[in-house]
Amino acid sequence: MAQDDYGFSFDPSFQSEYLSFHNRYLERKAAIALQKINITPTTTSKKLKQYVANGVLNEQRPLVSISIYRNIQLIRSKMWMMTSGALKKKESANSNCESSTYYQEILEKNNKSIERGKPLESFHEVEKDITRTFPGHPVYETQEGLDKLKRVLQAYARRNKQVGYCQSMNFIAAFALLFLDEEDAFWLLATIVEDLCAGIWSRTMMNIQVDALVLAELTKEKLPELNKHFEKIHMSLLLLVTKWFMCVFVGILPTESTLRVWDFFLAQGSAFLFRMSLAILSHVQQDVLKAKDPMQCVKIVQQKSKTMFDVKGPIKIALKWEDVNKDKVEELRYKHRAALSSSEITSEQIEALREQVKGGWTGSAASSVVSSLSTTYKGISGGISSWYRGRKENYNNYLAKQQVAAAKSRNANVFEMDAATQTLLMDFAVQSNKPIDFVVEGIGVRLYSNGSKYQGHFANNKREGYGILYYANGKTEYDGFWKMDKKWGEGTHTNEDASVVYKGQWKADEYHGAGHLVSPMEEYMGEWRHNKRDGRGCTTIPGADAGKYDGEWKDDLADGKGTMLFNNGDRYDGDWKAGAQEGRGIMVYKNGDRYDGQWRDGLRVGKGSFYSAEGEKYEGEWKRDKMEGKGSKTYLNGDRYEGEWKNDKREGWGSAVFSDGSSFEGEWKNNRQNGRGTAVYAQQGTRYEGEWSGGKKQGHGKMFFPNGDVYEGEWRSDEREGPGIMTAAGPNAMRTSVTFEKGRDYILENGIKKEPYRSDFDVEADKDKRLRRLSLGAEVVAERTRQSQGLSASLSSSSYAAAKEDEAAKSTDESVRVGAGKYMGNRHMSAIEQIRRKNMAASKKDINSEDI
Repeated sequence: MAQDDYGFSFDPSFQSEYLSFHNRYLERKAAIALQKINITPTTTSKKLKQYVANGVLNEQRPLVSISIYRNIQLIRSKMWMMTSGALKKKESANSNCESSTYYQEILEKNNKSIERGKPLESFHEVEKDITRTFPGHPVYETQEGLDKLKRVLQAYARRNKQVGYCQSMNFIAAFALLFLDEEDAFWLLATIVEDLCAGIWSRTMMNIQVDALVLAELTKEKLPELNKHFEKIHMSLLLLVTKWFMCVFVGILPTESTLRVWDFFLAQGSAFLFRMSLAILSHVQQDVLKAKDPMQCVKIVQQKSKTMFDVKGPIKIALKWEDVNKDKVEELRYKHRAALSSSEITSEQIEALREQVKGGWTGSAASSVVSSLSTTYKGISGGISSWYRGRKENYNNYLAKQQVAAAKSRNANVFEMDAATQTLLMDFAVQSNKPIDFVVEGIGVRLYSNGSKYQGHFANNKREGYGILYYANGKTEYDGFWKMDKKWGEGTHTNEDASVVYKGQWKADEYHGAGHLVSPMEEYMGEWRHNKRDGRGCTTIPGADAGKYDGEWKDDLADGKGTMLFNNGDRYDGDWKAGAQEGRGIMVYKNGDRYDGQWRDGLRVGKGSFYSAEGEKYEGEWKRDKMEGKGSKTYLNGDRYEGEWKNDKREGWGSAVFSDGSSFEGEWKNNRQNGRGTAVYAQQGTRYEGEWSGGKKQGHGKMFFPNGDVYEGEWRSDEREGPGIMTAAGPNAMRTSVTFEKGRDYILENGIKKEPYRSDFDVEADKDKRLRRLSLGAEVVAERTRQSQGLSASLSSSSYAAAKEDEAAKSTDESVRVGAGKYMGNRHMSAIEQIRRKNMAASKKDINSEDI
């Protein structure tokens, strides 16, 4: 056998065809490969889909032709991880690990369980299967390759104990390991089993049967001629779908073709498997139409699939069926969920049994019906042939024997027994508190002491086969199959007031298998186990707080992957445990808000991102369904906060940057600045360091002005209040005491408050020795001159003073936003600027008080 570039064997007779295709393929890929060198996790989904459609190459590919491959960037492994969601799944799990990765932690648990002699039961199955995976492949001929495969499969068996390990997982994992490292192969396997093909690997394997029915319906729609032929030869698509879907076409198509299918499948999900299946069937249709039976049909499809080296044509066919999308597939799955496989008993056969039981058939008519059913139902209910054992019951009670003898002496059929005889038998059953049987040739009646009645098949004095159980009032309680005197197989149970109806499979008087339950509380269609919802199923619950859940179940509760459509318009997709959201999930709310993150017991707990419909975004920690812990939030107006949260509010230490460029860093409480903190006001260039309360400056603090001045003192409600110290900028850094009242500064002169800007203060300035000591000198005058707006250094001191007075007046009404809408007036210029002006008045002989 020849080997392809990936180490897989193929028929040498196809070698020339393979090489011809391969050379064309490589030339085409070389021409477009350079487009793909800059793909990163931030690459847009639209761009990724274009790359997938054009084709990508793997990083490990052997260099068949160096000249062709020289400039090709090999990116398939990265593409798979990104488009499938496996990379996001991996990063999310690793973010919760303290010292190592999630995968390493699972491997350590497996090693410890093996050392203790208590490995998981599935480990033995993994050991058996790995040596049978890709026999002859060079990678898996080595112990290193087998060990990697074993670790990946055993790690997943521990991660998902509900599914464990199932055959076909080994082929998916082994194929992935050829292109990915061990840890990434584990996460890709997890993504395929849990997300892309969720439910296929269930205990009952019901979902693969459902998918076969879905594909059959799609074939009827898209390929009607082929579907008619399938019906003619009784071809079940389950014979193809099982391996196609459970192995994701690994081993079905040539390796290069399988890689292209994986490119699309990992990007588009399981819906593409249906589209590709239709494309393959379309590709082989003319040959399949010649098949005379199912086995010949399967053989033709297998042979033709093996030679599909150039899969470009079939993929184009698959892509044209755009209506075969996720929504349509899920709708059809829901429709067929409760359907059984092709070996189930037909509705016509059940109706024949019902008529037989109700009519009391005997002889050849009954025999022909039972004979036709015995093969169909063998293994499900123990074989119907045992139902039809002609025998006469021995009754322990003398009175019962008398009544039976009386009935027989008149050649009366038990189903035609007159009312008086039936009443007499029923009375005896009630008085003796024991059931009374009347059975002829395996079909008969059992009357119970509570007035109820069974009418149907018997074997070994037990209800066995098909039968109907009636309430005392004559209404039907159960209509279906029995085994060992218990409901077993297909049947319908209705409670006495007809408010609760279950139709589906039974085992030992319990809902078990596929079934449909309708009650005032809910409607459920899906899998059952020991009277509990278990497996895959969909339920609809009325009421404002309920809705429709479609997903996995365990012990009668939502558990695993599932989607909940709430009646209020909300939608949740993600993990469930014990009936509540737990794990990772996405909630899209009716108003357009969206949460993507971790859940616990139905509440947002852990790390998550919240996107409001208006455009706000929060990323960080959650607790008890509230933003709590560390996180960052971007507001609609452009503000951004990063820090600590509590009960959906900013609380603790955090920093905020506002849309106008202002910022605050410090302590918060109840969504407002509270405690120590620093605010920078972008428009004014000022900075405040000090105490806050309720979003306002309150307590002791310092204000730093852009000209270098500093005020330090007490604050109240964003205003300076009480005594403080003004420190002037300059080489002398002169300090003066200033007192404020409601943000206005004043001085005391003979016990009288004086406003610094009053003209009488200017006139008496030369008498105030304290102000004279604050002379800033010629350097300050020169600096102020340079800062004046458009005034040259040659201007007179009086013109400079007048210009500064105008500037101060204009700035009085300016304000800068602080925190959540708080403002502070720019009034700091009063005392210190007045000091400079008085100093200039004293040092310049040409200045008079009117100039100021």
